[in-house]
Amino acid sequence: EMYQPAPNPDDYLPASDLFQMAKLFPQAVKAAAPLNTTLSASQVSINKVVQAGAKAGFKWLDCNVTVNFLGEPDYTPFAQQFKSCGAKLIFSNQPPGPLTYNLLTAMAHLDYHPIILGEADVYGVAMAQWNTAGFGNNVYVRQAFQPLENASAVPAVQQYLDIVHASG
Repeated sequence: EMYQPAPNPDDYLPASDLFQMAKLFPQAVKAAAPLNTTLSASQVSINKVVQAGAKAGFKWLDCNVTVNFLGEPDYTPFAQQFKSCGAKLIFSNQPPGPLTYNLLTAMAHLDYHPIILGEADVYGVAMAQWNTAGFGNNVYVRQAFQPLENASAVPAVQQYLDIVHASG
C-alpha cells in the first residue's frame, strides 16, 4: 500500500548512469571493481550494477574485496588490494559513514585515487561535512533526480521547493 515514485524492480536496473560513466571515463571503466560487503542485501544491487555495467562497457576485475559491513579495524589492506588489482573505478553502494570514510582515507594514504561510483545517499550533507581533506573528491553518485541546488536552472525543482516551503 505505497506508491514508490522511483521503483527499484528486481528484474532490471536503469543504467543510464553507467553509460554516462563509460563515456566520461572510458579508461577507468575498463578496470572497474565492486566493493563487496558481508551485508547480503547489498549484494543484490551490486550484482545488478555489475551486470548492467558490462552492457555499458565496464570490464570488471576480480579484486575479491569484501569488507565487514559492521566495520574493520584497518581499511588499508582493502585499499591496497584494490590498488594492487589495478582498479581505476570502484562501485560502492555503501552510505556515508565509517566504512566509506575509512576506506577513502586509507586509499588517500596510499596515494591511490580511483573514481568511486556510489549511490545517491552519498550525495548529501554528511559526506560534504566529512570531506574537508578532499578524500571524497573522486566520488560520483548514481542519481535519478535533479539536485535541489539546481532550482535556478530547473523550474520543476524550484516549484517543488516552493511547495515544500509553503507547506511549512
